[in-house]
Amino acid sequence: MKKKKTFYTGLGILLVSLVLTGCSSEVPDDFPRLHNVTLEFTQEGKPMTEAEIYLVSADDACPWCVTGTTNNKGQAELYTHGQYKGAPEGVFRVIVQKQKSEGEKEITPEEQNSLDDSVQKEPIYIYSLVDKKYTTKETTPLEVTIQKGSNYQPFELGKEEKVLMQTIKPGQP
Repeated sequence: MKKKKTFYTGLGILLVSLVLTGCSSEVPDDFPRLHNVTLEFTQEGKPMTEAEIYLVSADDACPWCVTGTTNNKGQAELYTHGQYKGAPEGVFRVIVQKQKSEGEKEITPEEQNSLDDSVQKEPIYIYSLVDKKYTTKETTPLEVTIQKGSNYQPFELGKEEKVLMQTIKPGQP
């Protein structure tokens, strides 16, 4: 019995090692050098959690997609193309989006298109919790310059907004 348990333990360790090795992503040769970036967001002095962060090249010269999500401290580590830690050098506009749904069933924006009509009995309301000016490249006043090495930048977004963006009525596609 002990040999069998040792075998399965060893097999489990091997499988975990293989999965972790497969998940580590080497940056492709055609990528620019990436630098560690941590952005910190607060609203009314409190950490802004679960916000989606997007960096967009201020001069449209950078073709790389740089994103992150804030944690419980309001900090977002940024990733290029969702899998390579860091961001390329340059000046970027910072877009911040955070949504909340209210209604019979709490849903994420991704789930809203796949709701089962037979389950939903009450309307679902989707709100933006960020001042509209921070949500688009054209209107955001937030900017960050990424340089060699590690980069840290705090942002205070002021008062929390709660603006109705969409209402999903029962039976609505």
